[in-house]
Amino acid sequence: MPFRAYGTLIRVTLFSLAGVGLSAPAGANDRDTYVPPEFEKPPTAIAGATKFIYKTGPGYALPLYVFAPPDSANPAGAVVFFHGSGWHSGTVVQFVAHARRLAAMGMVAAVAEYRVKVDYNATPWDGVADAKSAIRWLRQHAAERGIDPQKIVAAGGSAGAHIALASAVLFDAFDDPREDPALSSRPDGVVLFAGVVDTTPLSPTEAPNPLFEGRALELSPVHHLQPGMPPVQIFQGSEDPWAPLSRVTTFADAMRANGDVCELLPFEGRSHFFYNHPAYYTKYPDFRPIRGENDFEASLFLMAHFLHRHGFLDQRPTFGASE
Repeated sequence: MPFRAYGTLIRVTLFSLAGVGLSAPAGANDRDTYVPPEFEKPPTAIAGATKFIYKTGPGYALPLYVFAPPDSANPAGAVVFFHGSGWHSGTVVQFVAHARRLAAMGMVAAVAEYRVKVDYNATPWDGVADAKSAIRWLRQHAAERGIDPQKIVAAGGSAGAHIALASAVLFDAFDDPREDPALSSRPDGVVLFAGVVDTTPLSPTEAPNPLFEGRALELSPVHHLQPGMPPVQIFQGSEDPWAPLSRVTTFADAMRANGDVCELLPFEGRSHFFYNHPAYYTKYPDFRPIRGENDFEASLFLMAHFLHRHGFLDQRPTFGASE
């Protein structure tokens, strides 16, 4: 099964991915029949993490679960993950395995709840504001959490990837007005899984997403891209019906034309779901990837190498390291 790297940074081929099959499961891989499942709520505690409330408001208190690395004499880079949701629902535990493994490698790694339609009656604007608040919270508490405030990465999947990217592209808008704008909410790096880089309809005949209230262009990263972006890495399935590879390629081309780093890694034959830990597919079987269920290790390894190359992670990663 070939793995193709787009751009000039790396070009890798991976062989012998276990569990490869050719049939696509029904459910979340089909845009026309997809019905969101009932996701689990934010837990009281997550093993190995410390829970903080990073933001409050009328009817909500948003938790951030932080995994600390082994003791280090120097401040560490940090990464915060935002789960997939369609801006509608989702679960904060989606990226716990990623966060736990990166913490073991030496980063401060967190997963953050953010407001979505279900439970919070929220809009995508609220989600973007929450992503920026989480990044600002990590920067504000960098000293006490052992974080280098100039090495904070935003990461996420699907709609969570969108709000992570929006925090970097829309760095001068949509912040929570209650927070101190002098403390930056812009990440120093971005990693996207199944990245939504364009929030406008996929075709002239497709109905607009009602969650965007006819204003999708306001939050569409590719339409607001400027030079001077932090480095971006994108993992994308070549058969993703929700976030087509062609759109992500356009975004990557635009970043590179601006002189910025964008590493686009297409996974051949994959749909919108291929990067999660296998336990996530056990709990939510409709999210099984079209081919294989073992891309968690490959994508995490490549993410860790990206973080290492750009100075966020001191330790050189090893493929297939244990949890």
